[in-house]
Order: sequence, then C-alpha cells, then structure tokens
Amino acid sequence: MSIRSKFTPLNEATQGVGGACNLGIFLTRHHRTGTICVEKRVHPRAIDKGDAETEANAMKQCDGHPNIIALHSYTLEYRNTSYGSLFMQHAELGSLDALITRFRDHRTALPDEGFVWKILCDCAVGLAHLQTGQDARTTRQHASNGTDVPRKHGWDPIFHRDLKVSVPCKNILQHTR
Repeated sequence: MSIRSKFTPLNEATQGVGGACNLGIFLTRHHRTGTICVEKRVHPRAIDKGDAETEANAMKQCDGHPNIIALHSYTLEYRNTSYGSLFMQHAELGSLDALITRFRDHRTALPDEGFVWKILCDCAVGLAHLQTGQDARTTRQHASNGTDVPRKHGWDPIFHRDLKVSVPCKNILQHTR
C-alpha cells in the first residue's frame, strides 16, 4: 500500500505554490485517523538532487518539538505521479506572514501586546531548537537565566524560515474577526 493511498486530497491550501521544491500545497485527510494534514508536493528535480530527502530528514530530526511542524510520512517515489509527497502537520493558523496579512486585511490591531510576545517567544524557541537541538524546556531555562543555549553534541544546525505559531485557534480567531 502506498503512503499516498492513506490520504484523501481535500483542496489546495491557501499558500498554494511557492518556496523551495514546491509543486503545490494541499490539505488532505488521513483515512484511518481523520486527521487533516498538509501535503507538500515536491518536484522530481528536488528529489533527484537530494533536496527533498534533506528536508524530510531535517523535519524528522526535529520531530516532537512544539514550535516546529511535524512530518507524518513521506514518499519520494514520483514515477506514477510526477511528484514526491511530504505529509505534514496542519497548522490551523498557517504561517506567521499569513497571520499578519489577515490582521492587516481586517485592519485589526491586537488588544494587547501579550499575543505578540507569545509569537516572538515561540519563534525564538523554535529557532533555538533548529540551531542547538535543545528542547523547549531547556531553551526556556537558559533564556530565564540569561545564558547561551548550548548545542547538543553531534547536532547539525538547521536553517529554515517556516516556523508556525502554536496558539489554539479559538484564541486568535476572536482577534481576527
């Protein structure tokens, strides 16, 4: 059974096409669990060059961090479909730039700065993990103490620009209406 057969495509995601290796972003539903996932379709060129495998490996390396999108499964087989697929966690709020755009389009301001500090803190903790491999708790402890977060032994730093906000959807929606 192929990995793709475990998912039903629902529709193209709002972010659509763009970014490295990307032939399209689609919302999908996992058959067994009903979980909504994101399918990123990757170009055969990115697979052949090893870029898609590198991306999947980096996501697996970060698995379980609360501020980094999880990779559920993937296939880089493209002979029958002309693309590979990465099936990832669906972030209900989307990317930070999309969230900012929604506020701008609604001409809405935040009622207080607490939400902005939450976003900045989540981004900082996620970035620290990508650079050091340390978990969120360790990173926060070092931040509270004003000390550098040490890199885990053997950790290869990851440079990525796609961190998501981890805020319950109900909390933000009241601000965007």
